[in-house]
Amino acid sequence: MCPIVLSAPMTADVRVILLSLISGALGAALHVFISLSGFVGNRTFKTSWIMWYVLRMPTGATLGLILTCALHGGMPTDGVSYDGSNPYQIYLLAGIAGLFSRSALDKLEDVFETLFKTARNDERLDNINAPDPNRNEGDAENEVRNN
Repeated sequence: MCPIVLSAPMTADVRVILLSLISGALGAALHVFISLSGFVGNRTFKTSWIMWYVLRMPTGATLGLILTCALHGGMPTDGVSYDGSNPYQIYLLAGIAGLFSRSALDKLEDVFETLFKTARNDERLDNINAPDPNRNEGDAENEVRNN
């Protein structure tokens, strides 16, 4: 007897998605158990890493879903069809975009700064990299030593 009862039968796609989420989370949980037991056993566990351990399982579930979409939908080599005929390719590309969003934004910033370089950004008063005219050079060294 199945402990989970659903009011409607699941389609094959829903079963694949649920299985990939659960399997990804279980794989990440195994990693957490092995890593945590090693650090606790060696008495080198740091409490600052607790959030890393907590977020491993949702991360593993998400990666499991993305990889399942890659295998199920195939890598889009001739382009993505946006008509919905293969939604797994769209899920895959959206997942990859989210996974590498920081790197993609950094690269996009590099490209735009190279193509559209202007000196006006350096002259702005609110520029975070601009030196503070009210501050002496030695003040920064004294602040580092005092802290």
